[in-house]
Amino acid sequence: MSPPNARDDALIRQLLDEMDLDLPIKPSLDSWGGLVVRSSDGRIAATNTLEARLARATPFLRRDLGAFLEQEVAEDREREEAVGAS
Repeated sequence: MSPPNARDDALIRQLLDEMDLDLPIKPSLDSWGGLVVRSSDGRIAATNTLEARLARATPFLRRDLGAFLEQEVAEDREREEAVGAS
């Protein structure tokens, strides 16, 4: 586990101050970035790590990549047909 980035720590503290909240910051996340926020009893959590965001985006990325590749294949076929016809 790495310590929080000083800039991130300062931003979190600033946001808490602006909301007039006195909450503990417990840097315990081993992640590429982001944060996990939990209620004091642990019943509510918001996970906004890079890994979680990528996991949520994966189905959409696969769909978009599939559509892109299908279009590329169709365009390649059209080019091949045009070259073969000339």
